Amino acid sequence: MENLPTFNDIDENVSEDWLVDGLIPRGAITIMYGKGGLGKSHIVYLIGKCVVEGTEFFGRETKTCPVYYLDFENPASVQAHIKKICGGSNVILWGLKSKLGSPPRFDTKKEWEIYKTFPPGLIIIDTLRACNLLDTNSDKDMALIMTRFKELWACGHTVIVLLHTTKADERQWKGNTVIQDLSDNMVALFKVKQAGEITEDLTDDPNRPKLLFLGNILDEKSRFRKSKMYINFDPEHTIEAIDDPDRPSLLDINQRFWDWVGNENKEKGRKLEVAEYPNRTQFEKMVTGWGYTQGKAKKLVSKGKELRYWGFNEVKTKRETHHYYYPKISRQFANVGQTSVDLSDV
Repeated sequence: MENLPTFNDIDENVSEDWLVDGLIPRGAITIMYGKGGLGKSHIVYLIGKCVVEGTEFFGRETKTCPVYYLDFENPASVQAHIKKICGGSNVILWGLKSKLGSPPRFDTKKEWEIYKTFPPGLIIIDTLRACNLLDTNSDKDMALIMTRFKELWACGHTVIVLLHTTKADERQWKGNTVIQDLSDNMVALFKVKQAGEITEDLTDDPNRPKLLFLGNILDEKSRFRKSKMYINFDPEHTIEAIDDPDRPSLLDINQRFWDWVGNENKEKGRKLEVAEYPNRTQFEKMVTGWGYTQGKAKKLVSKGKELRYWGFNEVKTKRETHHYYYPKISRQFANVGQTSVDLSDV
């Protein structure tokens, strides 16, 4: 027992580690669920393509690693369509008609362990239902499969598993609650009427372009920071990201925040101390003063925090704890939360 660590040994500076910033945490199990025909396979392949190439996924930074696509479901024609829409890449594909035979299912006794021998990377499993012959509504069966995904995680892999939804509800995934309990991050994919909202579009035409919500919904599990984005999927042409309608306002507020900091620094003749930065109430009043209604300011302050247009932190003194907001640029400030905010790069 003396070789086991205690909580005193934990490094408090360890932060969330993302394979795809704000969407796919590294070294974790992400369940991506959505109705059939929405483009789950296309989107998850595009994520893998961006990861293996080290390029951004619709503006989100990625970290490069090997990517393995275990396709237990799609015929060659679908794989060809994925390549047509998303382009080729060095994502390793093990599908139903591989020269090596079909990929081993996760309910086999030993064959599935070949995945443990892969160099650590991103393993995409398409789909949960097709990768085993067990009962997805059984506690015992799904605990076995999810535990095997955990073993891949223990070998250094990040795992994304595609999951279907029920026919009655596009936002209700199909299977036992053990799937959610033993996952780390649940990501939804469903049609919406317009970007910025989560009102479902219930029309059903597989050949028409679809506006999709991709991300975490409020009542769904995630061990990580939640985020969302909107994607236009045209089955005949392309996949593209749709700008959030609030983005211009968020950028405007962020710039005004920077201007305010610069003016305060100039007036005081020094950099602002952390305690001089606005708390939430003060920040909302500032935003209202910049021409936004009180309700809109409240919404934008919260949304900008989630999307990291501005940061939120606290500093403790002998008398009180001060919660404060600060503007952000493309990098995280090294000394925010200490004594002052470094504005030298502005």
